[in-house]
Amino acid sequence: MRSFVTVPVYTALLLIASASHGETKDDDLVLCKEITKTKASLSDGIQQSSKTETPISAKFELDEKGKLSLSVYTAVKGTNVNAELNVLKEWAGTPDGGRWAPVAETFNDVKHVARASEQLTLMAMTGKSLAEVAAKADKEQLGSTYSITPVLKGKKAYFEVLFLNKGKMTEVKYDLFSASKI
Repeated sequence: MRSFVTVPVYTALLLIASASHGETKDDDLVLCKEITKTKASLSDGIQQSSKTETPISAKFELDEKGKLSLSVYTAVKGTNVNAELNVLKEWAGTPDGGRWAPVAETFNDVKHVARASEQLTLMAMTGKSLAEVAAKADKEQLGSTYSITPVLKGKKAYFEVLFLNKGKMTEVKYDLFSASKI
């Protein structure tokens, strides 16, 4: 009986998680400027957070004060434990001077739990770690990698990787299973 209830609940959470975040073009321009100032990389944040937990997504973003923040979503118990029995967190902090000293927040609100649950599910399906995808993206040198998120759109699962190159933001999709460009 429990599995019949779990599927609709996870489906509803996945739908909520895929909703827009409401960012504007002005936010993008400010974010571009701030990213060019930092010495910390997205890969640095992923590597640092992977020492104790499993990263499931990472991004540079503007915090509520408009300052640059490096954010890494993690699953405390790894990808072999489903969201219901796991602890989903966000490690976030300003990467001032190339040093990232994040603070953890355990998700309790529906929006963040839904988004992190979807990301955990997708990371559990792939044989690739977020660090491997970041290394591949960095190696291809399409610009500064500033966001890596596993996503499900339609019936396609992939890593959405965002780059900053010469003041322009670019999106590249990597297959969830092979990590090759699609």
